[in-house]
Amino acid sequence: MGTPVYRTIAGIGPFIALIVSVVALFVDLNQLFRFIFPGLPVQADSLMPVLPVFLFIFVGLAPASLATWSLEGKNCRTLLSHPAAKKAAFRGKILFSFLIQIPFMIIGCILFAAAIHVPMKIVWMYFLCGVVLCLYSTFYGMLCDLTHLKTDWNRESEVFKRKSVVLLYIVLNLAITLVVVAVSFYVGFYNGVLIPLRVVTAAYAGAAVLFYILVKRAVSRLPE
Repeated sequence: MGTPVYRTIAGIGPFIALIVSVVALFVDLNQLFRFIFPGLPVQADSLMPVLPVFLFIFVGLAPASLATWSLEGKNCRTLLSHPAAKKAAFRGKILFSFLIQIPFMIIGCILFAAAIHVPMKIVWMYFLCGVVLCLYSTFYGMLCDLTHLKTDWNRESEVFKRKSVVLLYIVLNLAITLVVVAVSFYVGFYNGVLIPLRVVTAAYAGAAVLFYILVKRAVSRLPE
């Protein structure tokens, strides 16, 4: 399950998403939106087209896969020397990242949907989009780790401070997510909820498949 530092960094984003979702149940979101967007006809239901992507800002902040191979340290070479062990480790690392992200994404969607009274047919679309976003995050994070593998560390915090990973995943992913939120918000405001949700889901699904293929190739090329 990883060390305390690893669990903290991987879990802080999903935990923030949960806190924000719980708070949304007890806050007047319409009043909050009027404060943030004075003079604009923006209400709480304006969140409907962007809800999964909004939660992804937190849930996908730093996936467990972002450092999972590097944190093996000196044991990484031993692990890679056994093909069966390498294959099992690959599956386990992906599953562990899913187990951290997906439950918080689903719970966040449920709580926010209840807060802004989202129809059930759209909630199911939230679940699909949220799971796809988590798949994308896990594979993209693991690809960043594998392409800038660091096993010669003294403190595990060094693994998370790699500038390459911070820039490639955390900064770039956050920037892309914020742009997607803004565009989805705009498109949804004029064209309804389903169009931006479908486009975002399809786009991130394609990216997830691409990154999965690249990750499998990167794992197979790791020196044994």
